[in-house]
Amino acid sequence: MAMVLEQLPKPAELDDDVFAGENLQNPYPFYEKLRDAGPVVKFKKWDSYALARHKELKQALTDWESFTSSAGVGLGNIKKGETWRSPSALVEVDFNFNSVGPQNERFWKSKERADKVMDRFLSVFERKNLIPGGFGEKLYQVEDEGQVGEGVANSVLRSILRGGMDTTMSAIGSCLKLFADNPDQWEIFKSDPTKWAVPAFEETIRLETPIQSYYRTTTKRMEFSGVTLDSDVKVQMIVASGNRDPRAWSNPEKFDITRKNYEQIAFGAGIHTCIGQMIARLETEAVLKVLGRKVKKLEAVGPAPHRTINTLRTLDRLPMRAILN
Repeated sequence: MAMVLEQLPKPAELDDDVFAGENLQNPYPFYEKLRDAGPVVKFKKWDSYALARHKELKQALTDWESFTSSAGVGLGNIKKGETWRSPSALVEVDFNFNSVGPQNERFWKSKERADKVMDRFLSVFERKNLIPGGFGEKLYQVEDEGQVGEGVANSVLRSILRGGMDTTMSAIGSCLKLFADNPDQWEIFKSDPTKWAVPAFEETIRLETPIQSYYRTTTKRMEFSGVTLDSDVKVQMIVASGNRDPRAWSNPEKFDITRKNYEQIAFGAGIHTCIGQMIARLETEAVLKVLGRKVKKLEAVGPAPHRTINTLRTLDRLPMRAILN
């Protein structure tokens, strides 16, 4: 096996910075470049691999034994003390969008703001501050009964709060903008909001994937998609690129709510799919169904720029007019 690995080529090496501001503001031309460069690329700047094609992403995400999340889902390795916060019962429960990437200027500015509110934030999840009989208290009761390990209840609560806000708002905002830009799709949606709410959500998160990328770590030296990967190296899973891969989708740049989206990977794949995805679906569907019943037309009335965040794709503002029925 060692001789075979030595004979295989290594991934194409790139000088580009995936976290450069211009690549975050308009990532899709850069993603096309990554897909064309090969099944795996290596960013020399960050000494990490990256997957940008749908096939390889799906393969790696479902192979948890070769591509592990136990070293963290960010660029920093939590086993080596390279992250902002220490490991928790859920790996990195407070590891969010600017902190998933490198410790660049964007990260340090976010950390400075977060540090000012962190004590208050953490106190919210203490048992004494929870609503009696509520969901949070029930999680602590499960922990008391020994069904989960110590610290899991607090970690789950924190994960649910952070995971169900920015990403869901991103999806709803992107969906409304896409409908405003594609009035023909709004007409299809309005014909039966109950039928088309789910497909509209799925197509939105395929085309404008909220969490653009996250990381796994190789557990061994191995062959993957015809190239040799070294052990204990971070691998950036650029799921937003895979969701626009023309090898997997017909007309991938087009917003089409009639598209069959069973293979979109916005929520990941395998045993580490997003645990909060059903809540996100429910929230988005509820909003869309109401709009579909009451709004005749959505119109953009100004620019809708995106925020520059290391791994989150979200609008900064969305000037819009809703014309009622």
